[in-house]
Amino acid sequence: MKNVIKTLVFSLFLSLFFAGPLFCQENTERILSLISDTQINKDGSLSVREEITVMALGDKIKRGIYRDFPTKYTDKNGRVFKTTFDLIEVLRDGRTENYFQKSVDNGFRVYIGREDYFLPQGQYTYTFVYKTNRQIGFFKDHDELFWNAIGNGWDFQIETAKARVMLPEGTHDFIETDAYTGAYGQQGKDFIKNVSGGAAEFVITKPLAPYEGLSVFGSFKKGIVKEPTNQEKLVSFISDNIAWLILLLGVIIIFVYYIMVWSIFGKDPNKGVIIPMYQPPEGFGAAAVRYVKNMGFDAKVFTIFLLDMAIKGALVIKNNNDEYSLEKKDGTGNLSPWENKIVSGLFGGAKELQLTNANYLRIGATKNMLEGELSTNYKKSLFVLNSGYFSFGVVLSAIFTLVSCFSLVDGKDSSNFIFYFIASFLWFVMCKSFRDYFVLGIKKAIVPGVIVAIISVVAFSMTFVGSYNFSLLPYPCLFLLTVLNFIFYILLKAPTKHGREIMDKIDGLKMYLNVAEKDELRVAKLPQKKISEFEKFLPYAFAFDIENKWSEYFAETISAAQAQPGGYTPYWYYGSNILLFSNAGFMNSFGSSLNSAISSASVAPGSRSYGGGGGFSGGGGGGGGGGGW
Repeated sequence: MKNVIKTLVFSLFLSLFFAGPLFCQENTERILSLISDTQINKDGSLSVREEITVMALGDKIKRGIYRDFPTKYTDKNGRVFKTTFDLIEVLRDGRTENYFQKSVDNGFRVYIGREDYFLPQGQYTYTFVYKTNRQIGFFKDHDELFWNAIGNGWDFQIETAKARVMLPEGTHDFIETDAYTGAYGQQGKDFIKNVSGGAAEFVITKPLAPYEGLSVFGSFKKGIVKEPTNQEKLVSFISDNIAWLILLLGVIIIFVYYIMVWSIFGKDPNKGVIIPMYQPPEGFGAAAVRYVKNMGFDAKVFTIFLLDMAIKGALVIKNNNDEYSLEKKDGTGNLSPWENKIVSGLFGGAKELQLTNANYLRIGATKNMLEGELSTNYKKSLFVLNSGYFSFGVVLSAIFTLVSCFSLVDGKDSSNFIFYFIASFLWFVMCKSFRDYFVLGIKKAIVPGVIVAIISVVAFSMTFVGSYNFSLLPYPCLFLLTVLNFIFYILLKAPTKHGREIMDKIDGLKMYLNVAEKDELRVAKLPQKKISEFEKFLPYAFAFDIENKWSEYFAETISAAQAQPGGYTPYWYYGSNILLFSNAGFMNSFGSSLNSAISSASVAPGSRSYGGGGGFSGGGGGGGGGGGW
């Protein structure tokens, strides 16, 4: 009796063990059968009929199913390739069913069912009939179809599947046929095929897991299907790639525009003979020299102005562990009226000013006052920016970019536009960053350049998240637009005839101060190695970004002066690291830290951020997938 009970228990266990998966499967939503019939037409289009039988249990399949149909692809050269999709009929269990269609990133999604009707549990067979074109590949000695008969986007397991492909009636047999199963990129062979005349049938031999598909291939003789003419191919190419073609046209037009404007308004007068100048041009302080040399104002101009005012005895620069302050002095006899006005405006009625955000209003207003005075005294008479012509070029660039962005919006879908616009905007931010930092030297441009480059990479990554069929071709055009605006921002600046004469003198002063260039100074007298000479021209060395060379030339002189009884103490600077004046690299560090402190102190707190067998599953046209809703 015990043996009989043991046998019954063991048999029951085995029954439950083997029946369990079947029971679970019976209670799982899945595709029971998927049959795809694809008719190749003589005009090159495809007529497709799909029958999809599903088990609906109210989990994902509540109202019905949806079906995705890709229509956008990217070829090996990065060009967008678009196909058409015309839905002809949708049935459920042989009867016409309600549906609605939405644009998605790379094609269309068709929802079958009604929002207000929930399906009872059970089996349902959905039929899709649609037509598509531009799916045939035309080659030199043959034509072919590589078709994702069962796409890799289905949410459900597919128990059985069959795909049939037929050539037009009365044509020859296929030259070659093949198929691939599995997830995207795999080359599985889990199918059997039957080829008879102009028809090929492929049946899977094991269920397809979610996101696995069946892609079929068939090649045939040329002439069976009408090949598009060159004119038709050109029209399709323009339609497919309109976004980057608009940008390319923009690049050409804007380049021609800038060349014309530059040749008429932006050409510099010829340089004169540059000879060493042992004094700055009369009436030109160090800040004015930098302003005229660069034909523009930058943050360093204000720093150089303060340094020049300190050496002229109007103020003292104090440094306490890289916390800077300015102390006003009474020695203003060497200042011009407008320089005296700016120094007075900087301090107001106070004797000392901390270079901190707390004083950003006063410091920012003084910087603006300095820029205004330099513009009034030097800009109109010495150079023109042609900023109006440049602004028009930027506006043109923005217009072409926006039109290109809008051309990517298909139907109700705007994801392409959003991602593309973000990336486009960042290119112009990069252009502005390098424009602003160019005059400060490449070292100062590295940080903003790297930051914007990283942000751009993130934007491009977002682009691919939004669309895996997104073309990269517009980006070289965006880059060219950026480069064009950046280059001509510089080239369109032009000195007047008088300005060119002053700039020649400024170049001569730089030749004198640039003591490292021995060949240029063979006929020039070298600067006298005196502390007074060092201090007199130090602001001008900063204006030319050669303060290290200038300091290196006087390093021994300064060191010797510091070794004398009482030592050398600059009357214009006070700081704990004053002994480092004999170190040639100190001046660069001093200038950078002072410039940084002034820049930070001139903006409101919190307003700046620092921070053949070559195929694979899913490799053809068509495909897509679907799910329940």
